[in-house]
Amino acid sequence: MQKICLVTCGDLPVPAVQGGAVETLLQLLAEENERQLKCEFVIISRLYEKAFEESKKYRHTQFLYNRADTWLEQKLQFISRTANKLCKILFRTEIPVYSAWYKRSYKLAVACKPDFVVFEGGNMPASFSVFNKTFTQDRLAIHLHGNWFPSPFVSRLFGRVISVSKFVNDEYLSSCTNKDIKPFVVLNTVNQSAFRSKISADERNVIRRKYGFTDSDFVIVFCGRICAEKGVHELEKAVLNAEKNVKLLIIGSPQYANGTTSSYLKEAMRLGQIEAGRIVFTGFVHNKEVYKLYKSCECMALPSLWEEPCALVQIESMTAGMPLVVTRSGGIPEYVTEKCAIILERDEQLVSNMTETFNKLCHSPEDCLSMSKASLERAREFSLERFYASFLECFS
Repeated sequence: MQKICLVTCGDLPVPAVQGGAVETLLQLLAEENERQLKCEFVIISRLYEKAFEESKKYRHTQFLYNRADTWLEQKLQFISRTANKLCKILFRTEIPVYSAWYKRSYKLAVACKPDFVVFEGGNMPASFSVFNKTFTQDRLAIHLHGNWFPSPFVSRLFGRVISVSKFVNDEYLSSCTNKDIKPFVVLNTVNQSAFRSKISADERNVIRRKYGFTDSDFVIVFCGRICAEKGVHELEKAVLNAEKNVKLLIIGSPQYANGTTSSYLKEAMRLGQIEAGRIVFTGFVHNKEVYKLYKSCECMALPSLWEEPCALVQIESMTAGMPLVVTRSGGIPEYVTEKCAIILERDEQLVSNMTETFNKLCHSPEDCLSMSKASLERAREFSLERFYASFLECFS
């Protein structure tokens, strides 16, 4: 039985008691492995007492916990990363980056003697080079959850690259100088059992009343970061231009975790106040409660303006049986189909096209029902069982 070591970037723990998309994904892998027992996982993540207690429930995954970096270690890493960036600018190459986190993780990985090491997350792959002391290139893999253009130095570190979409895979290979790299595309999954859950008509009505929506309102929901890349301003303008019963529910807080704001967030709030009750911000909502808000709305909007690697929200929405309005962005078209989503171009007509789409869907319950059924059907392609099998195939 193969032993695969999954190394996180150290921001959050696994099991995902503190949340985190990558951390949740690794927890789902571990849970599925408890059922299928096709390999042995070793997961290296940051130490949290609650995560440590949760890890005791797993019999076939070994959780190794690494402490957070000290102040001095953080400063040394900052200096090293700065030197790396200068080399990229001046000499178009990279040098190894000092990372106390990965240095300690390397020692933990060596001790458990895995067949493969997979790097999950992290924005400085040059710091992974410490693993090359013991592990050959073919035993090292990077799991790309976002776009990355590797330098020749980084290209030489890994023998395998796992991407969340063909788009991300093609972006990486376009700059990769390692011609022997083994590329894999493993489409993501989510905790589908939660988003398949149903709510009663009474609970749905209570939720809609809580946010000021009536039965006749056509409520569009957005869930994600409130930033320019996600097209929030464009979505707000499209809703304000639509018919009066078209409303928008924005899940999440209009502030960053540390309480600071930005000019973008302030403008989003200003747009939300132009017509009272048309655009509603929920504030923070625990992930376990998000599906209830999805089930209380008519349509999910994902108008990304950047090259979206893979928005987990689209899988969640399809699992919940929602029609989607998305943009042709990055890996999004690989996940949705034209039967369950209306795919719009990212051009100067985006706002007016969204407005037209919302008005049309508002008066087309039959189309919404058809799209909803197609979403449920499409969501089956992103089951945890499929994700687990595809992930393990990368090491066969």
